[in-house]
Amino acid sequence: MTALQNSENVDRLVVDNAVIGIALSGRDGKWIRVNRALGAMLGYTEAELLELNFTKITQADDVVIDQESLQKLRAGEVTSFTHEKRYIHKDGHLFWVRVHVAGVYDSDGVLTHHSTQVVDISRTYELEQEARLYSERLHNVIEGTDAGTWEWDCVTGDIVINDRWAEIVGYTRDELEPTTVETWKRLIHPDDLIHAMELLDRHFDGDLHAYDLEVRMQHKEGHWVWVHNRGKLFERSDQGRPLRVAGTHIDITQRKRDEAALLAANNALVKSNRDLEQFAYVASHDLQEPLRMVASFTKLLSRNYADELDDKAREYINFAADGAQRMQQLIKDLLSYSRIGQGYVDDEAVDLNLVQERVVRSLQLSNGNAAAEIYCGPLPVVHGDPGQLQQLLHNLVANAIKYRGDKPIEVTIGTDQRNAEMVFFVRDNGIGIDPENFERIFEIFQRLHARSEYAGTGIGLAICKRIVERHGGRIWVESALGEGATFFFTLHPDRFGTLESTSSDDRSAA
Repeated sequence: MTALQNSENVDRLVVDNAVIGIALSGRDGKWIRVNRALGAMLGYTEAELLELNFTKITQADDVVIDQESLQKLRAGEVTSFTHEKRYIHKDGHLFWVRVHVAGVYDSDGVLTHHSTQVVDISRTYELEQEARLYSERLHNVIEGTDAGTWEWDCVTGDIVINDRWAEIVGYTRDELEPTTVETWKRLIHPDDLIHAMELLDRHFDGDLHAYDLEVRMQHKEGHWVWVHNRGKLFERSDQGRPLRVAGTHIDITQRKRDEAALLAANNALVKSNRDLEQFAYVASHDLQEPLRMVASFTKLLSRNYADELDDKAREYINFAADGAQRMQQLIKDLLSYSRIGQGYVDDEAVDLNLVQERVVRSLQLSNGNAAAEIYCGPLPVVHGDPGQLQQLLHNLVANAIKYRGDKPIEVTIGTDQRNAEMVFFVRDNGIGIDPENFERIFEIFQRLHARSEYAGTGIGLAICKRIVERHGGRIWVESALGEGATFFFTLHPDRFGTLESTSSDDRSAA
């Protein structure tokens, strides 16, 4: 009897001190005995647990699985079962457990009790879920980027690839098996293989952070496809020997085709620009010379034979002289437009305060009777072509002076800060511009007024647009009829130097 008691005491000690939850229940599922670990797991005392059964502490959706398994156990279909489910802690939160339930039988093999062992796997489950989520995200990234993946065992030479890797070169994975480094070498263009191996060696030696290059690979149908090949060594032996490298293959064939088309278009544009330059040369020599001759002989005709001509003849001579003069101005403006970009200085520091001073001084000489007031605020130092920037300001201010109304013209040159972007402006109080013409005025040869109202060729603002775009900016206008106009333009942010100014309100008369 003493030995039996000692055995029962030992069993109790083992159960009570076990690190996993242990319980004994009757065939009805009511707990007869629970250990401390199960109580601590659920937040209950032993007495409180004995008043409950498994349905009270099991999440409702998981109770059905328990009941079905118990029915099989009681029917003798199984002698034990294991599954994962959610327990409800005393404070209400859910956690995952792994439950193993085994039947306890008497000497006649009749089921008398259920023995339950419970392991808290909530942290393990969380890690598994994180791993699953990470795997799903990685899969989505690979699918979203349409990337072929590869992992190279540098010791055996074997390469593990995904379906997309094989698909890029027109195969299935089965067709390429066994896939080794020799498979890759066989598919890559011989000229690219040399460079690829050089880059791999440099990466293995630590000279390059990663392996990255574009190569040609032979498609199953025989043509070449362009592949952006990236990879990185992520495992070395204790002696520093490369063990495993992994990376991606991206099909960039279409991008290469687009680049080739863009290059062809650029070459065509270069040729077109050369043709334009040739036209400028012809215009400056072959066209201007006969025009000068027409203008000169028209003046001679008017001066030497004026007394012998009637009014109608003199009118015709004036028409011819005016036409020749306008043609000369048109050719001059076309030359200015075509020469934008020739001899272009990209990175010279230009103090726009000095530029605007030269512009105002020039306009004072050519428009001395215009009675325009020009106000110049402080302007920054920028990097670009000084000649073109001066032409830009000159055209905008001259445009403001030309399209004046009846009241004395006032022009303001300055800068404004808009959404962290510096914006230049030239503002006037002239006749204004109809909003429907805001885009049209920057197109070449676009005139909004008859020549009898305002002279010009319609090229000046088109020149401004080309200069601004050449300096990485944009130009636009805000205006209303009869209320003046404001021309705004920006330059690329990288072009700004140190802000320098002359005075905050420098007034000049032009």
